[in-house]
Amino acid sequence: AVVSTQSTGDGCVANPTSPPNILIPPKPIEATYRDQGMASCFVNGNPQPTITWLQKDMLIHADSTRHYTFKFTDAMGFLVIQDMQPHDAGKYSCFARNGLEAVTADTTATVYVGGCDFESETLCGWVQNMEHDTFNWTRVRGGTPSWNTGPVGDHTTGDGYYMYIESSYPRVP
Repeated sequence: AVVSTQSTGDGCVANPTSPPNILIPPKPIEATYRDQGMASCFVNGNPQPTITWLQKDMLIHADSTRHYTFKFTDAMGFLVIQDMQPHDAGKYSCFARNGLEAVTADTTATVYVGGCDFESETLCGWVQNMEHDTFNWTRVRGGTPSWNTGPVGDHTTGDGYYMYIESSYPRVP
C-alpha cells in the first residue's frame, strides 16, 4: 500500500493519506429463522472510508420494509438484517472506499430453520407458489389417501404431520 503525505514546508508532515484497510473483517452471520442477524467491520484510512454492504455481490439498499438497516460509527459499519429468511443465507461483503482505493472483506450468513415443523398450521410462514405449479403439497397426519404408498406417520414421532405430493394415478393437482 502506498501512503502519500503533504509537506508543510517546515519539515513537518501534515494530512497523510492512506488507502482503506479493513482491520476487523465481518464474522459469520448466524441467526435462527425470523430472528435478527448482524455483521460489522472496522476500517481505517485517510480520508475516512465509507462503508457499504453487498449481498451476493449486489449492493444492498436500505428498504422501506426495514429488512436491512445500516449503522455507522467512526470507522465501524454495521449491517442489521431483520426477520432472517432462508433467502438471506449466503455471501455478504463489507465494501470500504475512500477515493484512493476500495477493499472488501467477505463473510457468510447461515439461517437456521430448526424448530420449525409441520405441526403448526402456519407451516412457519411457508407458502406454496401456485403461479406455475401443477402439483399441490398437502399437510396430512397418518397414511396417505392412495393405497400402499407413502408413510403411515411423520419421521419424528410417528403420529405428527408431514407434507406430501400425490403422485399415484390418477393424480389430481
